[in-house]
Amino acid sequence: MGNIHSSTWFTMPGFYIGLACCLLVGAAIALYVMLRKRKAMCTSSQPPASATRNKTTSLLPPPRSMSGIVPPFAYEDESPWAWLEYKSGNFLGQRLALKRTIATIGRDEECDIWLDDEMASWKHAELAWTPEQAYLTDCESLNGTMRNKHKVRGTTMINSNDIITIGTHSFLFITEAQKIEPVEDDPLTRHTWRSAQDLMTPSAKQEIVTQDPNTPRPSMLNTDGELQIDDGEMAGRTIVLNQPLLTVGRDTNCHILLVDASISRQHAQFLSQIDGDYVQDLASRNGTTVNGEALSAPRRLQTGDIVGIGNIHMTYTATPRTPLPQPRIDISPSRPGMLHSGPVPLRLPSRQK
Repeated sequence: MGNIHSSTWFTMPGFYIGLACCLLVGAAIALYVMLRKRKAMCTSSQPPASATRNKTTSLLPPPRSMSGIVPPFAYEDESPWAWLEYKSGNFLGQRLALKRTIATIGRDEECDIWLDDEMASWKHAELAWTPEQAYLTDCESLNGTMRNKHKVRGTTMINSNDIITIGTHSFLFITEAQKIEPVEDDPLTRHTWRSAQDLMTPSAKQEIVTQDPNTPRPSMLNTDGELQIDDGEMAGRTIVLNQPLLTVGRDTNCHILLVDASISRQHAQFLSQIDGDYVQDLASRNGTTVNGEALSAPRRLQTGDIVGIGNIHMTYTATPRTPLPQPRIDISPSRPGMLHSGPVPLRLPSRQK
């Protein structure tokens, strides 16, 4: 009896301790569940900001560029709906007018805004206009597109004074509603996009541009210019400037076809004049140089000049033209049986007596 009493005495405290532990664990679980329900009720009344943004964007999907289709102008008078102002680089302060509803940006020359930047993708981003809102879309670029230092994922709405960063280039986005104050020293006011004819003086236009490409080379020119290609796939080849007008570029319609990414489709042209051969840049992307000096007007070439067209360099040489042999004309009195090198005398019938 003594043994049974003592074992019961020692097991009773353990039972109560275990029961107390179970109650504490149950209370903790019940409190946790109540707190979770209360938090869920508070957060369910207001959706997340990201969900609101996604919903707003999905309601107004922006137009996207399509290959072979030119987007229309935003306004009938072809006035800009926005501008992009360079905030860095060599074009700091210049503004690009956005007139069509979609503007593509990238390293491809087919883009509306071409960037000479290895950090930019071929087709990097797009700007789209709708009557309600403007949009910025990242075209799955390699290095991404930034809006106000935040990475753009897919399509986002863009507002005036936003900063767009693509590669090493930064732009200030300005809408038409914002008044653009004229800048006193804005480089764009001093820059005019010119065609090949606009770069020439009036006398040069009359002498050079108005030539018929099918006309023969001026007879007073006693030299034939030659260009030797110094680098590239065609290094060592010689081009003879034996036509009054020869165009150079990547376009298959050019007289001299150079396949290189640094060369524009219509890059430059060579013109033969009475006083020599001229080279002229055709408003190309990377420009044309002579001995390292960029061209802004037609320039007459001298022997030894190095002409740079993109990454391709050519050496100019003026070689004397070989005179053609002239036919020997015999002016001695004609004799019976002799051959005449000139025209045969015409014998008229004599008048009958």
